[in-house]
Amino acid sequence: MTTVAELELTPRAEQTRAAIVAAALRLFRENGYEATTMRAIAREADVSTGNAYYYFSSKEELVQQFYETNQADHLAACREILDARPISRPGCLAPCAR
Repeated sequence: MTTVAELELTPRAEQTRAAIVAAALRLFRENGYEATTMRAIAREADVSTGNAYYYFSSKEELVQQFYETNQADHLAACREILDARPISRPGCLAPCAR
């Protein structure tokens, strides 16, 4: 089964997904994970409950999206720094080849 996350999304669909994730994270912080419902997330994101479920089948999937986004952002930030520096290993007098 193909999920919405695996499809090529239009800019508007990406904006809707981002709004749902942002609303979920805001409500998780304010009310806690357990007390936050998909219905409340949809209301906060200004989308229908069905639309929220179209993009994310559960709160768990929203949290997974949060982790995946943070991991990708972290990797991009690290990659830029690591690619700019030569690798130095103990015992090497000069930068070692990758």
